[in-house]
Amino acid sequence: MRRATTPPQPQVFSGRVGPLANTASSIWMYPMTMKTTFDLPEALVSDVKRIAKARGTTARDLVQQALTHVVAEDATATPFTLRDMSVSGAGMTPEFANAKWSDILDESYSYRGLE
Repeated sequence: MRRATTPPQPQVFSGRVGPLANTASSIWMYPMTMKTTFDLPEALVSDVKRIAKARGTTARDLVQQALTHVVAEDATATPFTLRDMSVSGAGMTPEFANAKWSDILDESYSYRGLE
């Protein structure tokens, strides 16, 4: 009878997860991997392979580093907030209080002779 074994658990070190978490070259942050396909321009793939070779790593690891960087950057990005440009007043003038938007729009451009 075989003994049930549990799969090895990923190591955690300084927020990194994975078998090489304590090495400087590791950026493996996710305990599971998923195979996927992206259509990339040939020139970009060539550049990635060239850079990976120069750094002594693989294209896969270089792409993973780049994606991890983008995800981390996005997580810390400040969301855009539109400034409040409201003006004081009591709303629409009486002549437009119950008007349809198309009538308001037509009137707002009537000075241009675009009726």
